[in-house]
Order: sequence, then C-alpha cells, then structure tokens
Amino acid sequence: LSLFYSLLKSDSEEEIDEILSKENLSKFDTNNWKIFGGDDFANNKALVHGQNSTPEGALIEKLTNSVDALLLKEAKLFGDDPISPSAPQSVTEAVQKYFDVEDGDIGPLLRTTKMTELAENIQLFATGAARGMYPCVTIADKGEGQSSDTIESTFLSLAKTNKTNIPFVQGMFNQGGTATLRFSGKKNINLIATRKNPQISK
Repeated sequence: LSLFYSLLKSDSEEEIDEILSKENLSKFDTNNWKIFGGDDFANNKALVHGQNSTPEGALIEKLTNSVDALLLKEAKLFGDDPISPSAPQSVTEAVQKYFDVEDGDIGPLLRTTKMTELAENIQLFATGAARGMYPCVTIADKGEGQSSDTIESTFLSLAKTNKTNIPFVQGMFNQGGTATLRFSGKKNINLIATRKNPQISK
C-alpha cells in the first residue's frame, strides 16, 4: 500500500525511478511485471505508439473512456444489459435516460447546478511541473471501475473488442488505455488506480 501511495503522489519520472529502484522493481522481471496486452503482445510497441498521433488526441481518448465508464456504471445500476436491444442505442439516449438530460444536450445546462453535478464525475488535474516543464496529468472519474479480475482484459488490453457491441459508448477501438503512453515523458509511464464500483462489484 505504501508503494502505491508513493507512486500516486509522484509528479515526475525521476521520482518514480527512485521509488521503483528502492523496491527493486526498476527492471523487467516476470516475478513483478507483465507484458502489456499479454504474452501474445511481446512486440507491443508498434501497436501502442500507432494509436494516436497527437498528445491532445490521446488525452481526449482518456476522457472519452471516462464518459463511457460513467454511462456503463449507470446502465448497470439501472439494471440494463449494455448490449441488449432494450439498452439505449446512442450516447444521446443514454445521457437522457441515465442523467435526466433532455435530448442528451448539456448545452442548456451551462452555469447551472446540474452542470456542476455532472462535471464532478470527471476531473482533470495538472500538477508538479514548473513553467517550461512537462506537468503530471491526472484524470479521475466516478465510472464503473475495474476489479483485479477484469483490469487485464480492459485497461491493460490491446486489440480487444470490449465495447464494440455497446451502442451508447464512443471508445470502441481499445485506445483510451494506451494512447497517452507515447506522450508520457521519456519512459512512457502511466499509473492506473481503479476499483469496481461497490454497488456493481457483485
């Protein structure tokens, strides 16, 4: 747990290097590390680095996944099977059904308390860097989350079709988890902290 919190509070690659070195985790070892995407993806760099050509686009992929996670959480809390015909058939329908937003249009909600409530579900922070240096970017959302049983087939997967058959999500191309890696400093480090929403963890 202390290792996790040390990494979570880190704002630079140098800090992470130091922490991992102290824990004898700085070098790849199959006792401590797994290949991203699984053993079939030992040559995963081309796939990971080919996912988005700009840092802005890669960041948007992350935020898109956060929106999807919120919609999926609400669907499951509502009792909807996301791939069933009775589930919403578009993002617009899902936003209207699960968040009570008329026609799924958040425009009229600007500068209202409803918009503030919705905005609190996804937050983006930039910390740690002095002017002229790269910041540490953190995205936090209140989506469905993943468990230790599902994280390898979701966040840490490559070329999967996890959301292809769900009509009300946008991130269908399995990019949100890895698109930012090529833009994440010299060592391409991302930290993912997640847990399954307690209300749907069963």
